[in-house]
Amino acid sequence: MLIGECMEANIAGLVDAIRQAKTISIIPHTSPDGDALGACFAFKKILAKIGKNATIYTEDGVPKYLAFLQVEHEVFNSDNIPSSDLCICIDCGDIGRMGERKAMLKSAKVTANIDHHKTNDGFADINIVEADASSAGEICYKLFGQMDAAIDSDIAMLLYTSIASDTGGFKYSNTKPETMRIAADLLEFGIDSAKVNRMLFDTESLGALKLKGLVSQNIRTYADGLVAVGSATVDMLKQCGILDGEIENIVDIVRCVEGVEVAVSLKESKKGIRVSMRSNEWFDVAQMALEFGGGGHTRAAGYLSELSIEESERLIVEAIIKKIGRIENDMLI
Repeated sequence: MLIGECMEANIAGLVDAIRQAKTISIIPHTSPDGDALGACFAFKKILAKIGKNATIYTEDGVPKYLAFLQVEHEVFNSDNIPSSDLCICIDCGDIGRMGERKAMLKSAKVTANIDHHKTNDGFADINIVEADASSAGEICYKLFGQMDAAIDSDIAMLLYTSIASDTGGFKYSNTKPETMRIAADLLEFGIDSAKVNRMLFDTESLGALKLKGLVSQNIRTYADGLVAVGSATVDMLKQCGILDGEIENIVDIVRCVEGVEVAVSLKESKKGIRVSMRSNEWFDVAQMALEFGGGGHTRAAGYLSELSIEESERLIVEAIIKKIGRIENDMLI
């Protein structure tokens, strides 16, 4: 549960800010995933139940694989920065994850930060950050219980999507007993969990499958197989006939290689090289991401590199191997 006097005060502060606000903006992180969008969309719907109209601003639109969520949103236009009484950032580990929409924080009277990344530095006026939570959706579920509004089946589906997305279908180490209890409560609303999981994990375009094949064929391993790297270039995406946002979590392909502790994926985009990292048991990828200006969780983190894809790979692999060497030395002492 969300505990502690400071956290309770922040929750009360957010509830009060919502009550007083006439205009509310909601921001997910750039390249939004199921957790970010599920939580944001659920928040918009719960606010509507208490008579508050909120607008969700994305920077990239909604990825094709999440189109089934079907909630109204707007694509941010930097030429017309909206102002609001309350701007709520959800699942944004730092200001950089907002992209150009960070300008909305300056134009808002009050800002709120709802997140579960342990590297979050508390950038808003009101910060509700629970690093032990499985997802932003799990935190929102707890918050909604203090907002005098009842969850319905639509909100339950969105929250379930959020939690299932960030737990990998409840198979990652961030799945705690409370996570499963919350999921069970959401299932009581009669949501089609099979459809949600199928859309999240078992539905791919033919082009995405072809790209995954290309990535799999070119996985590189280092440090006696403890580190593995896969990459997807713009040319590879074009070859497979898919768009940048059509495939996510390439790193999960790499993570499945037997014996790998740290998996890395590099994906070319118009904004730079998106570097994603996953660890299976003992390596802290969040601390590694911090060294490169990013952040995340102990087992899942990333950052954006402005270097070439080759140089980005060289630098991150060298840093990981160096850290592995220090860990092994500490274990011998």
